[in-house]
Amino acid sequence: MMKQIKQVCFLSLISLFLPASFMTVIWIFTLLFLAVKKQLLVYRRNALFNLFYAFIILLMITSIIHSNYVSLGITALLWLITLLIVNISIQLKDELSLYKFEQMIMAGSLISFIYALVPVNIDGYFLNIGIEFFDLTQQIALTDTARLSSFYAHANFYAYMAGLFCCVTISHWHHLDKKNNKEKLFTLISLLINVTAIYMTQSRTMLITIVAVILIDILLHYPKLIIAVPFGLVIVLLFNQQLLSLLPRSSHLLYSFNDRWSLWNSAWQQFKQSPLIGNGLLSQMKYWYLSSNNYNVHAHNLVLEFLSASGMLGCGLLLTMLVIVIKNNINSFQDNLCCFLVLFLLLISGLFDCMFYYPACYFLTVFILVFYWVSNAREASRAELK
Repeated sequence: MMKQIKQVCFLSLISLFLPASFMTVIWIFTLLFLAVKKQLLVYRRNALFNLFYAFIILLMITSIIHSNYVSLGITALLWLITLLIVNISIQLKDELSLYKFEQMIMAGSLISFIYALVPVNIDGYFLNIGIEFFDLTQQIALTDTARLSSFYAHANFYAYMAGLFCCVTISHWHHLDKKNNKEKLFTLISLLINVTAIYMTQSRTMLITIVAVILIDILLHYPKLIIAVPFGLVIVLLFNQQLLSLLPRSSHLLYSFNDRWSLWNSAWQQFKQSPLIGNGLLSQMKYWYLSSNNYNVHAHNLVLEFLSASGMLGCGLLLTMLVIVIKNNINSFQDNLCCFLVLFLLLISGLFDCMFYYPACYFLTVFILVFYWVSNAREASRAELK
């Protein structure tokens, strides 16, 4: 049975790169079924997981208090999926090295890019957990700002995925043998393709984010270049109009900002209704619809999204988890470079977007973080034994 579990694990990873997110959802539920049947969802006891369980319990209590049963179901799935990802990582760590893992992610990203080039010819229903999206084919046809999304239900969804692929690719570059020119070429092509993919989605948030992540990586490896930062800021200030014009859909910047400001204000108003424990996951979507008669999944800001969903208590738990993660991994910064790049990606893009409600995005984000931590912890243990 363990062999079947591992096969399904690999298939679920492959599904992350397939054109429709519902494939990921199907494999997630298949994995959950097998994991529950064989009692593979093992309870992990450490400070980080205790905080995560406290966060899940808080969200469940909040959902019950507000009679938000959709939020309650999504919270339960979030808990099960996270536990599933951790157990998958532990199962695979002895059979899949970090080097091979990075190669697999890069190869998968190239598959995704091929699908991204296919025109949208079918109904774009996205099977998110508890949410049914509208037909994006018709929506795109009715707008003058058509954005590449291919079979992906949302262009920003694919842009975020490409951003994650870039983080893994950058990490892989630093792990390469300096004499391996073929691998260097493949890695460089992978990075260029995924940056191109982000530009093609016209996601300004992710484009700015990935440029920031690349600059952060350069400064981390060449700290002497920090002296160039003030000059770079001066250039940005002097030529801000010209630089902004390079962004996709630059003519719609003011409209997008006003739209986000309305969403942020809506999330803040909802947060004030229940500042201590919040209102439950996805409650902002319903609140925004009732107050504006418009549809939007999230608040387009990670902080405001989690403040409205889990209140000050939930955000306090998440902040504590982040501090523990940084504290536990700062001494092995180079080994966990990809994790820190992903965290930078989350925090920077989280100022203007929030992709966690898309199953493949959440699955891949947590899987990358956990797999690196588990694998590097294994290597550290082996080093101590030697």
